[in-house]
Amino acid sequence: MKTGKWIVAAGLVVALCAAAVASSNQGRSAALNQKTKVRTEASKLALSYYNAAWNQVKEGNCRPAVQLFNEAIKLVPQDERLYAERGDCRFDLCDFEGAIRDYSTAISLGLVDGDVYYSRALALSSLDNYFDAIKDLQKAIVLCPQETRYKASLANAMGFSGDSAGALSIRKSLIPCLKGDDAQGNFVGMARLYIKMGNKTEARAAITKVLAIQPGAPETYVLAGQLRNELGEFSQAVEAFNGALALAPGHVNALCGRAYSKDLLNDFAAAVVDFDSAIELEPENHIALVDKGYTLLKWGRCKSALAAFSGAVRLKPEIGAIYAARALAYEMNGDYDAAISDLNKSIELRPRSWFPYIYRAKFFLRTRSYNLALQDYLKAFSFNKRETLERVWEDVSQHLVRCKSTPTRKTSTGSANSSKS
Repeated sequence: MKTGKWIVAAGLVVALCAAAVASSNQGRSAALNQKTKVRTEASKLALSYYNAAWNQVKEGNCRPAVQLFNEAIKLVPQDERLYAERGDCRFDLCDFEGAIRDYSTAISLGLVDGDVYYSRALALSSLDNYFDAIKDLQKAIVLCPQETRYKASLANAMGFSGDSAGALSIRKSLIPCLKGDDAQGNFVGMARLYIKMGNKTEARAAITKVLAIQPGAPETYVLAGQLRNELGEFSQAVEAFNGALALAPGHVNALCGRAYSKDLLNDFAAAVVDFDSAIELEPENHIALVDKGYTLLKWGRCKSALAAFSGAVRLKPEIGAIYAARALAYEMNGDYDAAISDLNKSIELRPRSWFPYIYRAKFFLRTRSYNLALQDYLKAFSFNKRETLERVWEDVSQHLVRCKSTPTRKTSTGSANSSKS
């Protein structure tokens, strides 16, 4: 099991993307309202659906808003901005496939708007499709060349796609343009790129910049602690999180960050205490529950880990990554059919994400279902060639070693999408 807890990164990316889409949503609303009025003078009903939908959006009720946009689109099917607005709602509901379809329809109907390309890029990134996200961000930048958030997102996508040098070049070009939180976030991004490139000296220099921008803010110490974790400097990370908690004793992100650091120092009992404190403060914090589950697995508390993952599933049943996390707990508890079922659900929710296919392929290798494993590796390869090749080499090598000493495991799973024999 990786100690990186990829679910944290996935959860942070989704949260940041949702905030960005909400921002572009506000920017389009006035123009959409005016355009809808012009196009629906003959249909007051369509306009009433739109107004009702927007009222739901302002209250944060995206699910009923989608239904109201559906009704408006039936009456005004050529209004491209209705699709863009419905796409934003679907994004907020983590329906990234649906959001991409809506943004694409808006574009095909003639909408030329940097925010729509930007929003579609964020949805594509949420599905780990960084190649197409990069193309959309480049189009958004052509339309709005001064928009720094487009460039920052392009740097993120390039970094995730493996082009660290290109991403770093963009980050450096943004330094004179950014202030406050944006400047701090840019140096955080630079630090992570330097860490990925193995340049610890420059990474530490970037962390110093992060600390200098807002030295009295707890979140500054949280960011520094997270970066120290990524550098592998776990004791220094604990000190940074302690600094945040000295300023704000109930800071949930600081508690979760310190718990993660203690986990990496193999102080599992102390890590669980911090996670429990964070969850007590925020009972609906699904990321804390998932990270607690990983810590419990490392500690050998498999049943408790399963309970933590199941709690996260109840809070966020729409997030496929959580099912993949719970699959590991099921496997370690010996319930292989339940593990496959959760991996199937993860893939159903995130069909364009390479990671669940890799995970399921590795499981099929363990159960010696070689044809099913090959299918999943090929599927993962179609989404992320570099990572898949690395994982295949690692998984197959480990499997060949394991086969010398482990008897065949069989489950009742007869196909990749069914738990029946």
